[in-house]
Amino acid sequence: GSTFAITLPVRWVEPLIRTVAAGGAGGAGTPAGGDADVQVTVDLVLVVDDDPGFRRILRGMLQGMAHQVVEATDGRNALDRLQALTPDVVFLDLRMPDMDGSEVLARMADMAVRDVPVVIVSSVDLRGLVGAGLGRSAATLAKSTLDRALLQRTLAAVLDPAGKR
Repeated sequence: GSTFAITLPVRWVEPLIRTVAAGGAGGAGTPAGGDADVQVTVDLVLVVDDDPGFRRILRGMLQGMAHQVVEATDGRNALDRLQALTPDVVFLDLRMPDMDGSEVLARMADMAVRDVPVVIVSSVDLRGLVGAGLGRSAATLAKSTLDRALLQRTLAAVLDPAGKR
């Protein structure tokens, strides 16, 4: 009989969220730099991610930016939610079991919500995602560079791409 001990930090996710790239640059389609005083609020956001910890963190970051945050635990759940409601924006993870984010994005093109902006939020290498069939997404963000200011700039960019505020 062997005995093993493992020590896990209590706030294991915090370094992923607090590490922000200089100027907010995160990948193809990501808003860089920008006005720190940008304030955008939306009525309804759909967060699609199989990681409950990340959904909780993103929900917290969206507090004050979104009146309501609805969560979907996987791709199929996301499509069900999108049949029932029309969010202002969707934050979509790529790596999910059963149906990944790229398939959700492809299926959205045939739904009534096809014009809803989709922001890819993923831990995968974001370089070259547009060429990987995700060009329909409004922006791509790396989970490792995500913070409230970057979310606010991204919302402003995807909801008002012409800069009319």
